[in-house]
This record gives sequence, C-alpha cells and structure tokens, in this order.
Amino acid sequence: MKGMTDDAKKAISWLKGETTNVDQEISSIRESLKLTNKTVPWLDYFRPPLLKCLFVSQFLFILNELCGVNVIRLYTVSIFQASGSSLDSNMETIIIGVVLIVGSCIYSGVVDHFGRRTLLIVSSLVVGISMAAMGTYFKVQADDKRTAQEYLFWVPLLSLGSATVGFVLGCAPLPYVVTSELFPTQTRGRASSLGVTTLNIFGFLIAKFFVDVSDVIGSAGAFWICSAICLLGTVVVYCVVPETRGKELDNV
Repeated sequence: MKGMTDDAKKAISWLKGETTNVDQEISSIRESLKLTNKTVPWLDYFRPPLLKCLFVSQFLFILNELCGVNVIRLYTVSIFQASGSSLDSNMETIIIGVVLIVGSCIYSGVVDHFGRRTLLIVSSLVVGISMAAMGTYFKVQADDKRTAQEYLFWVPLLSLGSATVGFVLGCAPLPYVVTSELFPTQTRGRASSLGVTTLNIFGFLIAKFFVDVSDVIGSAGAFWICSAICLLGTVVVYCVVPETRGKELDNV
C-alpha cells in the first residue's frame, strides 16, 4: 500500500470535497501514523497526565455496567414477571427492544449537536431516576401487592423503557467515544483495550451476582443500588469528565 499517494489524494478529495487542503490532510495522516508506531511504556498510563485520562475512561466503562441496564436486558422477562404487572411480560420485553432501537436512532441524531459531557450527565441522571422508580415500585409491591398491580402496573414498563433510552443516549456508546478523544494517538489502542477489558469483567460480575443480590436484599434494594451508582456517576461526570467534542487533544 506504500507509494500510493496519488490514490490517497483522490480518495480524500472525493470524500471531503474539492475545497479540502489535500496535502495538509496527507501530512496529518503521516504524522498520525508515526505517532501510532511509537510505543508508550505501561507505567506512563499511571502517571500524569495519562492517569486522569485513564481514570475517566475506566470510570465510564464501569458505569456502563454498574448502572444496571445491561443486566436488566438479560433478565427482562423475569423482572416483568416478578413485578406482577398485568401486562404480558413477553410483550413488554418486545417493547423494550423497540425502545432500544428507537433510542439508538435518537442518539445518532443528537450526538454531534450536544457535548459528550452533557449527554453523559443527562444519560446517567435519567437512568438513575428510572432505577429509583423501579426500586420504589418493588418496595410498594412488597408492602401492598394489590395497590402496585392495580394502580402502578405501568411503572415497570415506563421505568425500564426510560432507563433504556437514557442508557443508549450516553452511558452505552460514549465511553468508547470519550476514550478515543481523550488519549493521544500512540496510547489510544491500549487505553481502549483496557476499557473493554474492564467492561467485560464488570459485565460478568453484575450478570453473575445481580440475581443473588436481589434475593438477599430484595429487588427494590438491587435497583436502588443501581440508582445510587448512576446518581454518583452524574456527580463524577460533572466534576471530572472534560468536554471533548470538537476539541483538539491539547485543548482537552
């Protein structure tokens, strides 16, 4: 593939338009490739300034799992059955799936119009409130099952639906985006690998122990824990996570 500069210029010109400074784009790509080939020692990830970037990245990937939405998707039918809702649990699960698709489409339309930080704050706040509402429903159901099923039967579907929308608007996709925008080119690959590793570890843990925790402290307690984590996440994002949309790495 080396020595195909003319083909590269044609491709960039076709992709970005005739007014694009093609030579500058080519130069930028070459500099980026040089940086990519440089290896950064692992210890440097645990020293400033990469240490803060690593903390932000790891925190967002952990929040992605501990907010509880991913594990809820695994046990959607069981959760609806446990809620005692008068609606069909399988139909409710299908509705949640449709909501997930619609939320993803909404995210695609708004991600470039709002800052990453803003979307993360809104996302974690919406998920936190939704989880709190779901926990409260299970608490009411435990105290007065008849009232929950007759008057609050709509709460589980609304709560899990809004949690799903909130999740796909920020907590689900943005850890990957923010990680790629926070780290310099030569460290981005390892940082993303660390993030995905953390995501899978916590995904396994919450999938393994969510039901056990629910059995010990009750479904209400499990959802309230997820809610508390999301609300804590909102505060951490507000205080620590920088805005990365449309900014050069040095400015971030």
